[in-house]
Amino acid sequence: MEPFLICTNPKCRLVVNLREGAHVLSRSKLILDECPECRYPWSSHCPFCDGPLEVMLHENLPHCSQCGCSLQAEAS
Repeated sequence: MEPFLICTNPKCRLVVNLREGAHVLSRSKLILDECPECRYPWSSHCPFCDGPLEVMLHENLPHCSQCGCSLQAEAS
């Protein structure tokens, strides 16, 4: 079960944490089928290394814990 989802739109990349305490909510219980910001689909993989998405915060910004890439939205 994936603990994080990311919007597939490079200009958005909203990250959602599905952890609730010690439990991970199943994706089927997620109320939103698509990103509420831009309506693109979710992914459970890093857009850079394609590994399962695990997020760490670096200076309060989300980064992939596998490849270290910033998960911020691309500038317009």
